[in-house]
Amino acid sequence: MRARTILLAVCVAIGADLAACRLLAWRAHAAFDQWSKVMTDQGWSLHTGKVIEDGAPFGARLTVRGLTIAGGHAMVPGGIDFHSDRVVLSIGLLSPFRLTVEPQGPQRFRLAGLPAVVFEADALTASVKLWRRPLDSIDIAALSLAGGLQRSKNHQDVRVESVQLHLAASRGFSARTAAQVSVEAHGVQLPDDGRWPLGATISRIGVDVSLASPALSGQDGSDQARAWRDWGGALALQRLDMRWGPLTLQTEARLGLDDKLQPAGSGTARVAGWAPTLDALARGGTITQGVAQTAKAVLGLMAPAGSEADAALSLPFTLRDSTLSVGQVPLMRLGTLAWGGV
Repeated sequence: MRARTILLAVCVAIGADLAACRLLAWRAHAAFDQWSKVMTDQGWSLHTGKVIEDGAPFGARLTVRGLTIAGGHAMVPGGIDFHSDRVVLSIGLLSPFRLTVEPQGPQRFRLAGLPAVVFEADALTASVKLWRRPLDSIDIAALSLAGGLQRSKNHQDVRVESVQLHLAASRGFSARTAAQVSVEAHGVQLPDDGRWPLGATISRIGVDVSLASPALSGQDGSDQARAWRDWGGALALQRLDMRWGPLTLQTEARLGLDDKLQPAGSGTARVAGWAPTLDALARGGTITQGVAQTAKAVLGLMAPAGSEADAALSLPFTLRDSTLSVGQVPLMRLGTLAWGGV
């Protein structure tokens, strides 16, 4: 009798587990279908290959082969493309209200007509809270991320020890989309070929950015950029916190596009380690020795009376005509942004 009771209890537990896994599989399908519909309704193009379902008895898992996403022309001039050979969506029995998304293997990403980036990570996970409607935010974490331009011979041009990314989007009345992006990255390893005056390692980068955009029409990237500019589009850099070699930088800025569709704007930077940074930039050829000495003299005059020679400074800066200037001192000239067709 006792054995039968134990057997019955085991059968009930197994049945309940399988039923729960079946329910979670339905939730995973529903979340994926809802997201696909929202993306399609917003003008995105989605293509997927075969979808494989498994994961029992620990939850539900969907493996999506060949996921390709293209669009975003109404939000970003030039649009966005993403491709993954394999994406795994899973919901665990112990966390039934959280969908985990794991792109596996090499991933391809292109933004605003820029060259495509190929990247891969030892661990790359996105998390979505299923109780939110619509699904308008996502948290992404990556370990040992490596990537580079697709046209590069070595796709692992840049390595990052760890990255945490939060994305949120919402619709407003005056703008089609308002997006918020927060990034925290540590241990950014740049290609070490001697071209980085401040060194090939950025210790940390923290960024908070908000962007509002109208509905952009047309297929040409330059036309979309012009429409975004004429609407009054602006990117608000709410925080840039970086430690790179001798430089410690904290920045706030507001950027838009000028009459030549090049980034332009102004902001304020709190800078520490500016003297050795200017020396390093001059040694590396980014700026001339004359500019470095002039900038050091000007910044020295801006330092509070009685402070150390290299005390942290709060500096206004501008980006105009592709030239970054601190105060009235031109610091460096940036490359031209080319808006190609979509």
